[in-house]
Amino acid sequence: MNTIRSGVIAGLAYSLPVMIWLLTSLAWHSDRVVPLVTQALTALFLVQALALVVFVPWFAERSGWRMALPALWLLLSFPLPLLAMAWATGTMDAAHLSLMESALMGFAVLLLGAAKGLVRLTSGQIRRFVLVGLQLGVATLLWRFRETWLAGLGL
Repeated sequence: MNTIRSGVIAGLAYSLPVMIWLLTSLAWHSDRVVPLVTQALTALFLVQALALVVFVPWFAERSGWRMALPALWLLLSFPLPLLAMAWATGTMDAAHLSLMESALMGFAVLLLGAAKGLVRLTSGQIRRFVLVGLQLGVATLLWRFRETWLAGLGL
């Protein structure tokens, strides 16, 4: 499977459950739109960051920058309808939402650069251990300091 197709499948796999949860919650609790959209955005950005940690090293190992960057964009673009709904409900303004998505894309490019560097420096079986170490380390840091970086993003 190529990198762009993997980005599409991964984007659908992580964004559809969040969107389905939000839409069914809004159907049952239509009086609490703003808190539900805020919870969905928080969950979405956590899941997006963790999806980047899972898939970016795979993209770095399997393809070059030309294929990896569009795959990252596709991976991050599937929840755009949810972001549009957050803007339409008045939960957040468009500038803030675009800043959050830009921060995630910057994180993705930095992670891709680190993974590409590790792929270039290592070879064979050791490469997989190094990439898994990168994934585990970054995922642990993201989860441990999730309140800090979510507060920095305004969630």
